[in-house]
Amino acid sequence: MEHEIMIKKVIEMIKEEEKDVNLNNQFDNASMTLKETECGFFVHFTKVPNQYRKETNKTIDYVYGKSNDEAPIVGFVVYMENGLIKMLEAYTFGNIEWPENEDKVNLFIQK
Repeated sequence: MEHEIMIKKVIEMIKEEEKDVNLNNQFDNASMTLKETECGFFVHFTKVPNQYRKETNKTIDYVYGKSNDEAPIVGFVVYMENGLIKMLEAYTFGNIEWPENEDKVNLFIQK
């Protein structure tokens, strides 16, 4: 899957920050499909086990990426619906294309 390394890094950062066993199990057991756009991508989570359902819905939107100590150029949002992860959205700030070299994007958390 294209963007696989970036997706894994983002998910690991969220799992470490949230420290929620049920959320971690959802990420670990879900299947993923990718849809590209000009300025990012969407990861749709399927086959998320119901036994890890959470009590509340949540939007997780504190992971960003920048290059060369500049302002953030990309951001990530995880959407939950009915207590289960549904989608990870990766987007750029402004009207720019997704970075060609994801290895040069430094991810960070900003709450």
